[in-house]
Amino acid sequence: MAANYVFTLTAGRTGTAWLAAMLGANLDDCEAHHEFLGWDCFGVDTPDLSHLTLFNSRGVCEEVRGFWRRKLARVAACPRRWYVETAHVLMKAGLVEHLDLIADRGRIHLVILGRDLVSTVASYSQRGDFSNKGNQWLWYLDPDYPQNILNPVPFKQHGVMGIRVWYWMEIEARQAYYAALLADRAGVNLLRCTLLEVTREPGARRLLRGLGCEPAQVALPPPLNVTHQARQLGERELAIIAELCRRFPDDPRALGAEHYRRGRRLGAARD
Repeated sequence: MAANYVFTLTAGRTGTAWLAAMLGANLDDCEAHHEFLGWDCFGVDTPDLSHLTLFNSRGVCEEVRGFWRRKLARVAACPRRWYVETAHVLMKAGLVEHLDLIADRGRIHLVILGRDLVSTVASYSQRGDFSNKGNQWLWYLDPDYPQNILNPVPFKQHGVMGIRVWYWMEIEARQAYYAALLADRAGVNLLRCTLLEVTREPGARRLLRGLGCEPAQVALPPPLNVTHQARQLGERELAIIAELCRRFPDDPRALGAEHYRRGRRLGAARD
């Protein structure tokens, strides 16, 4: 039975595959996963489309709760000292709202992983992400979900690129919301880092130290899931994204913390 569980609170395309590899290489007696994407994994180990859409439209409901009961029972049965799963979809399907299901099994570590806005939005653009509702529902977030923190209307005026920016900021807001929600939760260890920091030895060591691990040498895996060079955006396209991002000056972290202070809850049940 694992004594430590590590999950992430992050957007997609922020380095979760690399993080899983790094933690798996440095934590003793560790079972590390990035994502479960086999044909038989959706609805079992990975939230399926209905779990994501239901949580973000109706909050914690029996269908979502049932998935997490089954999922976290398997996680709790892990025979290793460390269980690591860095999939970004877990946060968006109600992971935090169901931590009570494993709270008595060991210590929970949540890594708030960040990546700069322009680079992340460029990655979505290179992959064609957010181009349709199916892609938004399966991997990301729909700007029209009733449970969202940020108002998507100003972003939607800029088309699919505006929605990509909205998603990044919505995740930043949710990270701050969850940090406030869990601030006094016993048995939960919140750690914050950026991809730029953690892919270098000092930053990786700081994260491992925050987990209670102090290896003599830190193993740093090679880059993973990197966009092929032929698909990477040029300087002109990156400048256009940067200019668009500057049109939304609000601090999403402040909005997420305010969401919590006002008593609003992402998991609150809706009819």
